[in-house]
Amino acid sequence: MNRKYAGLILLAVMVYCVSRTFSIDYISDDYFETNTFDIHSYGLATFGVHSNTFQLRDMYVRGNYDLSDDINELQIFATIYGYKDTHDPNINYTYDLGNLNLYDYGSEYRLFKEFFISFRGAALYQFNTETYMLLPAYINSNNTAETYDSPQQYINNAINYVIPPPGIRVGYMDQNFELGYSQGDFRHDIPIAFLGKVTFDNFYIRALFQHSEIITNWFDPGLTNIATCSQLSFGGNYRIGEFLLCGIIEGVYWGGGTTNPSDQTYNPLSGNIWVRLEEAITWHEFTLAFRELVMNYAPTLYEVSLKKEFFDVDSFGILIGSDGIYTRFYIGDEIYF
Repeated sequence: MNRKYAGLILLAVMVYCVSRTFSIDYISDDYFETNTFDIHSYGLATFGVHSNTFQLRDMYVRGNYDLSDDINELQIFATIYGYKDTHDPNINYTYDLGNLNLYDYGSEYRLFKEFFISFRGAALYQFNTETYMLLPAYINSNNTAETYDSPQQYINNAINYVIPPPGIRVGYMDQNFELGYSQGDFRHDIPIAFLGKVTFDNFYIRALFQHSEIITNWFDPGLTNIATCSQLSFGGNYRIGEFLLCGIIEGVYWGGGTTNPSDQTYNPLSGNIWVRLEEAITWHEFTLAFRELVMNYAPTLYEVSLKKEFFDVDSFGILIGSDGIYTRFYIGDEIYF
């Protein structure tokens, strides 16, 4: 895909709009709950038929403690994260690789229930996680359970980081609008991210910008590795009788390089383009979905997914994908509540 068409692609994204009622990402989003105590989880376990391997690809568990009065709201939260995989040939396994790490911890304070400030362990705003497929199209680059058999068309969910660094979020949010700023702290880098979101019962628009500038030589701040990323997402649905027609269209543009004069590669006008298209139809508890991942550095990946939902907290399904070179077939179970 020629880079000069990036603007046209994003313009096409902007004019595509269907309609949908959208879910909350209970792990990463900003939100407040009416219950004093709540617990949420997201997890995905898969069997790769093509590789004959089982993986617990992701596991998140978050607990919330919410307090409020007529003006103020306070949420205290903690999130743990883990995965399990034993297939990395570079690791000499003396035991089953299991891990459990602190992903996020902190508090979010709201004034007038709309303006918020949050000090937390995972501050940097991430990519849009909304999907109708069994597998998301984003991975954590240091998670071997995700990267072992994932296609090259899946991209990392944040610039430079596997887990968002600690920092702060500030912003405004009401029932339909959110505008937020996040800033983290990671070694010699102060990454930032801006988030804007408009959500209604029948569609949403989400825009994200991330910027990272790592100082490679502490004694010369002019020598840096710069990475920037922009994401624009639209989604929605339209109901016809017992059928719900759903869609997502999303564009990502990212670039970067070094500012070192001897081997300067940073050019803000050059980068990579990644487009995600999803179409789905839901009937009762069944969802049939299709996804196309289009980019300027790899063949287009076509995927199809079929899921059956159980009690609004679990889905069992399959996903098949091919880019014309390699075909992958997954059977998996997804937990979300």
